[in-house]
Amino acid sequence: MKREQAEQILLSTYDAVKSGLSVEGPKLDLKRQWWKLRGDEDEFAKDLCAIANSPGNADGVIILGLDKSGQAYDAGVETTGLDEADIQSKANAFIEPRLRWELHEFQIEGKRVAVIVIPRSDSRPHVVRRHRDRENCIFIRRGSQTGLAGRRELDEMFGNRSPVAEPKLFIHSFSLPGYPTNTVTLDCILMTGESAVVVSRGSCTIRFRDETEQPIPIIRLYSHDRDVLTDPSDIFPAVFPPNKVIRFELEGGLRWDSLHKGQRSTAGFSLHVSLDRLEGSPLRTSTALK
Repeated sequence: MKREQAEQILLSTYDAVKSGLSVEGPKLDLKRQWWKLRGDEDEFAKDLCAIANSPGNADGVIILGLDKSGQAYDAGVETTGLDEADIQSKANAFIEPRLRWELHEFQIEGKRVAVIVIPRSDSRPHVVRRHRDRENCIFIRRGSQTGLAGRRELDEMFGNRSPVAEPKLFIHSFSLPGYPTNTVTLDCILMTGESAVVVSRGSCTIRFRDETEQPIPIIRLYSHDRDVLTDPSDIFPAVFPPNKVIRFELEGGLRWDSLHKGQRSTAGFSLHVSLDRLEGSPLRTSTALK
Protein backbone atom coordinates (compact mmCIF):
# COMPACT_ATOMS: atom_id res chain seq x y z
CA MET A 1 0.00 0.00 0.00
CA LYS A 2 1.34 3.43 -0.93
CA ARG A 3 1.95 6.00 1.79
CA GLU A 4 -0.78 8.22 0.35
CA GLN A 5 -3.32 5.40 0.65
CA ALA A 6 -2.31 4.73 4.25
CA GLU A 7 -2.72 8.42 5.06
CA GLN A 8 -6.17 8.45 3.46
CA ILE A 9 -7.25 5.47 5.57
CA LEU A 10 -5.97 7.22 8.69
CA LEU A 11 -7.79 10.48 7.91
CA SER A 12 -11.04 8.68 7.02
CA THR A 13 -10.85 6.66 10.21
CA TYR A 14 -10.10 9.78 12.27
CA ASP A 15 -13.12 11.60 10.81
CA ALA A 16 -15.36 8.58 11.39
CA VAL A 17 -14.46 8.06 15.06
CA LYS A 18 -14.70 11.80 15.71
CA SER A 19 -18.27 11.54 14.41
CA GLY A 20 -19.02 8.78 16.89
CA LEU A 21 -18.91 5.90 14.43
CA SER A 22 -17.56 2.46 15.30
CA VAL A 23 -14.91 1.53 12.75
CA GLU A 24 -12.99 -1.44 14.14
CA GLY A 25 -13.42 -4.75 12.35
CA PRO A 26 -11.54 -7.82 11.08
CA LYS A 27 -9.15 -5.66 9.06
CA LEU A 28 -8.92 -2.51 11.21
CA ASP A 29 -7.71 -2.12 14.80
CA LEU A 30 -7.14 1.03 16.87
CA LYS A 31 -4.67 1.25 19.75
CA ARG A 32 -3.53 4.13 21.95
CA GLN A 33 0.08 3.00 22.04
CA TRP A 34 2.56 0.34 20.96
CA TRP A 35 2.77 -3.04 22.60
CA LYS A 36 5.49 -3.63 25.21
CA LEU A 37 8.06 -5.00 22.80
CA ARG A 38 10.42 -6.07 25.57
CA GLY A 39 8.42 -8.83 27.20
CA ASP A 40 5.06 -8.80 25.39
CA GLU A 41 6.26 -9.52 21.86
CA ASP A 42 3.75 -12.39 21.70
CA GLU A 43 0.85 -9.90 21.97
CA PHE A 44 2.33 -7.90 19.11
CA ALA A 45 2.59 -11.08 17.03
CA LYS A 46 -0.94 -12.11 17.98
CA ASP A 47 -2.50 -8.88 16.74
CA LEU A 48 -0.52 -8.87 13.49
CA CYS A 49 -1.43 -12.50 12.75
CA ALA A 50 -5.09 -12.08 13.68
CA ILE A 51 -5.56 -9.38 11.05
CA ALA A 52 -3.46 -11.21 8.46
CA ASN A 53 -5.47 -14.42 9.02
CA SER A 54 -8.87 -12.74 8.78
CA PRO A 55 -10.66 -13.37 5.45
CA GLY A 56 -11.06 -10.72 2.79
CA ASN A 57 -9.08 -9.21 -0.06
CA ALA A 58 -8.41 -5.85 1.62
CA ASP A 59 -5.15 -5.01 3.37
CA GLY A 60 -5.28 -4.93 7.15
CA VAL A 61 -4.48 -1.79 9.16
CA ILE A 62 -3.51 -1.16 12.79
CA ILE A 63 -3.50 2.51 13.82
CA LEU A 64 -1.34 3.26 16.85
CA GLY A 65 -2.02 6.54 18.65
CA LEU A 66 -5.76 6.83 18.04
CA ASP A 67 -8.52 5.56 20.32
CA LYS A 68 -12.17 4.80 19.62
CA SER A 69 -13.26 8.34 20.57
CA GLY A 70 -10.85 9.99 18.13
CA GLN A 71 -8.36 11.12 20.79
CA ALA A 72 -4.81 11.17 19.39
CA TYR A 73 -1.67 10.17 21.31
CA ASP A 74 2.05 10.17 20.57
CA ALA A 75 2.82 6.68 19.25
CA GLY A 76 5.73 7.09 16.89
CA VAL A 77 8.34 4.37 16.63
CA GLU A 78 10.62 6.34 18.95
CA THR A 79 8.19 5.68 21.83
CA THR A 80 9.14 1.97 21.70
CA GLY A 81 12.84 2.60 22.27
CA LEU A 82 13.52 0.44 19.20
CA ASP A 83 14.04 1.10 15.52
CA GLU A 84 11.91 -0.38 12.76
CA ALA A 85 14.44 -3.13 11.99
CA ASP A 86 14.40 -4.28 15.63
CA ILE A 87 10.61 -4.37 15.64
CA GLN A 88 10.55 -6.40 12.42
CA SER A 89 13.06 -8.83 13.93
CA LYS A 90 10.87 -9.35 16.99
CA ALA A 91 7.85 -10.09 14.79
CA ASN A 92 9.86 -12.56 12.71
CA ALA A 93 10.93 -14.42 15.85
CA PHE A 94 7.31 -15.12 16.81
CA ILE A 95 5.50 -15.54 13.48
CA GLU A 96 5.60 -18.46 11.04
CA PRO A 97 5.58 -18.14 8.10
CA ARG A 98 7.02 -14.63 8.08
CA LEU A 99 4.50 -11.87 7.68
CA ARG A 100 4.99 -8.82 5.48
CA TRP A 101 3.93 -5.49 6.95
CA GLU A 102 4.65 -1.83 6.38
CA LEU A 103 5.00 1.05 8.80
CA HIS A 104 4.07 4.70 8.15
CA GLU A 105 3.95 7.71 10.48
CA PHE A 106 1.74 10.80 10.27
CA GLN A 107 0.79 13.85 12.35
CA ILE A 108 -2.72 14.27 13.80
CA GLU A 109 -3.55 17.03 16.32
CA GLY A 110 0.20 17.55 16.75
CA LYS A 111 0.65 13.92 17.74
CA ARG A 112 2.80 11.40 15.89
CA VAL A 113 0.58 8.45 14.90
CA ALA A 114 1.84 5.14 13.46
CA VAL A 115 -0.02 3.13 10.83
CA ILE A 116 0.87 -0.54 10.32
CA VAL A 117 -0.34 -1.94 7.00
CA ILE A 118 -0.62 -5.73 6.67
CA PRO A 119 -0.99 -6.70 3.00
CA ARG A 120 -3.31 -9.55 2.05
CA SER A 121 -1.43 -12.82 2.52
CA ASP A 122 -1.51 -16.00 0.44
CA SER A 123 0.39 -17.85 3.18
CA ARG A 124 -2.36 -18.03 5.78
CA PRO A 125 -2.55 -19.19 8.44
CA HIS A 126 0.26 -17.29 10.10
CA VAL A 127 1.10 -19.04 13.35
CA VAL A 128 2.28 -17.42 16.59
CA ARG A 129 5.03 -19.77 17.74
CA ARG A 130 4.51 -18.94 21.42
CA HIS A 131 1.74 -17.00 23.14
CA ARG A 132 1.74 -16.98 26.93
CA ASP A 133 1.79 -20.69 27.93
CA ARG A 134 0.76 -22.04 24.53
CA GLU A 135 2.62 -22.85 21.34
CA ASN A 136 1.62 -22.71 17.66
CA CYS A 137 -1.49 -20.52 18.05
CA ILE A 138 -3.58 -19.41 15.08
CA PHE A 139 -5.48 -16.19 15.83
CA ILE A 140 -8.22 -14.47 13.85
CA ARG A 141 -10.42 -11.39 14.28
CA ARG A 142 -14.18 -11.70 14.52
CA GLY A 143 -15.50 -8.19 14.25
CA SER A 144 -13.37 -6.17 16.68
CA GLN A 145 -12.49 -9.16 18.86
CA THR A 146 -9.46 -11.46 18.57
CA GLY A 147 -9.51 -15.17 19.36
CA LEU A 148 -8.24 -18.59 18.32
CA ALA A 149 -9.42 -19.74 14.89
CA GLY A 150 -12.11 -22.40 14.77
CA ARG A 151 -12.43 -25.40 12.47
CA ARG A 152 -14.37 -23.64 9.70
CA GLU A 153 -12.05 -20.65 9.81
CA LEU A 154 -9.03 -22.92 9.46
CA ASP A 155 -10.67 -24.70 6.53
CA GLU A 156 -11.13 -21.33 4.80
CA MET A 157 -7.49 -20.34 5.38
CA PHE A 158 -6.01 -23.62 4.21
CA GLY A 159 -8.34 -23.73 1.21
CA ASN A 160 -6.85 -20.46 -0.05
CA ARG A 161 -3.25 -21.10 0.96
CA SER A 162 -0.21 -21.29 -1.27
CA PRO A 163 1.59 -24.66 -1.07
CA VAL A 164 4.49 -25.10 1.37
CA ALA A 165 7.85 -26.57 0.34
CA GLU A 166 8.49 -28.82 3.33
CA PRO A 167 5.95 -30.78 5.43
CA LYS A 168 4.92 -29.20 8.72
CA LEU A 169 3.12 -30.62 11.75
CA PHE A 170 1.70 -28.55 14.60
CA ILE A 171 -0.85 -28.72 17.40
CA HIS A 172 -3.63 -26.18 17.03
CA SER A 173 -5.44 -26.92 20.28
CA PHE A 174 -5.66 -29.51 23.01
CA SER A 175 -7.87 -30.56 25.90
CA LEU A 176 -6.40 -32.13 29.01
CA PRO A 177 -8.95 -32.41 31.85
CA GLY A 178 -7.73 -32.80 35.39
CA TYR A 179 -7.83 -35.85 37.61
CA PRO A 180 -9.64 -38.27 37.50
CA THR A 181 -10.71 -37.75 33.84
CA ASN A 182 -8.21 -39.50 31.60
CA THR A 183 -9.05 -38.51 28.01
CA VAL A 184 -6.54 -36.33 26.17
CA THR A 185 -7.51 -34.76 22.82
CA LEU A 186 -5.18 -32.93 20.46
CA ASP A 187 -6.22 -31.12 17.28
CA CYS A 188 -3.24 -31.49 14.92
CA ILE A 189 -2.57 -30.16 11.43
CA LEU A 190 -0.23 -31.76 8.88
CA MET A 191 0.78 -29.77 5.79
CA THR A 192 2.39 -32.17 3.34
CA GLY A 193 4.45 -29.80 1.18
CA GLU A 194 5.72 -30.42 -2.34
CA SER A 195 6.10 -34.20 -1.94
CA ALA A 196 3.87 -36.94 -0.60
CA VAL A 197 4.32 -37.82 3.09
CA VAL A 198 4.36 -41.53 3.95
CA VAL A 199 3.63 -41.99 7.66
CA SER A 200 4.36 -45.37 9.26
CA ARG A 201 2.98 -44.56 12.71
CA GLY A 202 2.02 -41.78 15.09
CA SER A 203 2.77 -41.40 18.77
CA CYS A 204 2.03 -39.05 21.66
CA THR A 205 3.86 -38.65 24.97
CA ILE A 206 3.72 -36.44 28.04
CA ARG A 207 7.08 -35.15 29.22
CA PHE A 208 7.76 -34.29 32.85
CA ARG A 209 9.94 -31.62 34.38
CA ASP A 210 12.92 -33.97 34.73
CA GLU A 211 12.67 -34.87 31.00
CA THR A 212 11.30 -38.38 31.63
CA GLU A 213 8.31 -39.34 29.47
CA GLN A 214 5.12 -41.39 29.60
CA PRO A 215 3.44 -42.61 26.40
CA ILE A 216 -0.20 -41.71 25.86
CA PRO A 217 -1.83 -44.55 23.90
CA ILE A 218 -3.78 -43.20 20.92
CA ILE A 219 -7.24 -44.76 21.17
CA ARG A 220 -9.06 -42.80 18.48
CA LEU A 221 -8.11 -40.72 15.48
CA TYR A 222 -10.27 -38.43 13.34
CA SER A 223 -9.06 -37.61 9.84
CA HIS A 224 -9.98 -34.48 7.90
CA ASP A 225 -11.55 -36.38 5.01
CA ARG A 226 -12.37 -39.78 6.48
CA ASP A 227 -14.81 -41.19 9.01
CA VAL A 228 -13.94 -41.69 12.67
CA LEU A 229 -11.15 -44.25 12.94
CA THR A 230 -11.54 -46.18 16.18
CA ASP A 231 -8.18 -47.91 15.73
CA PRO A 232 -5.10 -45.90 14.68
CA SER A 233 -3.91 -48.91 12.70
CA ASP A 234 -6.72 -48.09 10.26
CA ILE A 235 -4.79 -45.07 9.03
CA PHE A 236 -1.11 -45.94 9.63
CA PRO A 237 0.80 -46.63 7.49
CA ALA A 238 -0.68 -43.96 5.23
CA VAL A 239 0.31 -41.94 2.18
CA PHE A 240 -0.74 -38.28 2.25
CA PRO A 241 -0.60 -36.58 -1.20
CA PRO A 242 1.54 -33.48 -1.82
CA ASN A 243 0.19 -29.98 -1.22
CA LYS A 244 -2.54 -31.20 1.10
CA VAL A 245 -3.66 -30.14 4.56
CA ILE A 246 -4.55 -33.06 6.81
CA ARG A 247 -6.37 -32.17 10.02
CA PHE A 248 -6.93 -34.81 12.62
CA GLU A 249 -7.57 -35.28 16.32
CA LEU A 250 -5.64 -37.70 18.47
CA GLU A 251 -7.61 -39.00 21.41
CA GLY A 252 -5.58 -40.85 24.00
CA GLY A 253 -5.76 -42.16 27.54
CA LEU A 254 -3.60 -40.73 30.32
CA ARG A 255 -3.13 -42.90 33.39
CA TRP A 256 -3.38 -40.39 36.22
CA ASP A 257 -2.69 -43.09 38.79
CA SER A 258 0.78 -43.52 37.30
CA LEU A 259 1.69 -39.87 36.83
CA HIS A 260 5.28 -39.08 37.61
CA LYS A 261 6.03 -39.41 41.36
CA GLY A 262 2.32 -39.56 42.12
CA GLN A 263 1.60 -35.98 41.01
CA ARG A 264 -1.94 -35.32 39.86
CA SER A 265 -1.26 -32.00 38.23
CA THR A 266 0.07 -31.29 34.75
CA ALA A 267 1.74 -27.98 35.72
CA GLY A 268 5.00 -27.62 33.86
CA PHE A 269 4.49 -30.72 31.72
CA SER A 270 4.48 -30.80 27.92
CA LEU A 271 2.74 -32.88 25.26
CA HIS A 272 4.66 -34.18 22.24
CA VAL A 273 3.33 -35.63 18.98
CA SER A 274 5.50 -37.45 16.45
CA LEU A 275 4.73 -38.87 13.01
CA ASP A 276 7.34 -41.37 11.82
CA ARG A 277 8.03 -41.31 8.08
CA LEU A 278 9.30 -44.13 5.88
CA GLU A 279 11.54 -41.55 4.21
CA GLY A 280 12.92 -38.51 5.94
CA SER A 281 13.17 -37.51 9.57
CA PRO A 282 10.11 -37.73 11.87
CA LEU A 283 7.71 -34.79 12.01
CA ARG A 284 7.46 -33.56 15.58
CA THR A 285 5.54 -30.88 17.45
CA SER A 286 4.85 -30.08 21.08
CA THR A 287 2.94 -27.76 23.38
CA ALA A 288 3.65 -26.78 26.98
CA LEU A 289 1.17 -27.20 29.82
CA LYS A 290 0.80 -24.93 32.82
